[in-house]
Amino acid sequence: MSLLPTVKLPNILFLLLTAACLGPYGLNLIQPSVFKDELPQYITLLVALVLFEGGTYLRFEQLKEISKPLRNLLSTGALVTLVCTILGAHWILGMAWIKAALFGSILVVTGPTVVQPILQRIRVKEKIHNILKWESILIDPLGVIVAIVLSEILLIDNIGPMEGFGLLAARILIGFVLGLLAGELLFYSLSRPKLLRFEAEELSGLFVLAIIMLFTEYQKRF
Repeated sequence: MSLLPTVKLPNILFLLLTAACLGPYGLNLIQPSVFKDELPQYITLLVALVLFEGGTYLRFEQLKEISKPLRNLLSTGALVTLVCTILGAHWILGMAWIKAALFGSILVVTGPTVVQPILQRIRVKEKIHNILKWESILIDPLGVIVAIVLSEILLIDNIGPMEGFGLLAARILIGFVLGLLAGELLFYSLSRPKLLRFEAEELSGLFVLAIIMLFTEYQKRF
């Protein structure tokens, strides 16, 4: 029997509270500045790990039933969230348009680290559960791309809207191609025992993770 009380709150809330208390605005025990120029690389790899872990829960047999609402959430839903957040940040919080646009592009993302713990504690219908699960994982890379492209359009003088949208399309295309290549490489490697022989099941998982991180690092060059 546990001596600690059961708290029906997502773990992410306690992680955020702990980070705020131990971070530079709290006890200053955790100092991101020590990573210096390497911090973006660490963040990129950690995001890849989060998406990889969340993607292991997806089942393609669910996609046929939820494809229409999922498509609407990733397109119309994300656009409405972006526009409303930009307008609210500008008119209510008094942010400049540039800062409001960047702020809105960040808040478009829900993320599996937030949605998954909530779904584990709230009972919803299976279809709604699957929609929210898929949306939280797929919106992450989409939101990151939108935030990067908006920052380049708004903060770099020699990049206009058309060039920015071109960069968005190029990044999506490159990510799609690299994702297909990584998937084909994984499928080909893991489906042929003579090519890869793992002594333990977890080693195959490490191989998959290594391939994902390799292609993530390679995509950063674009």
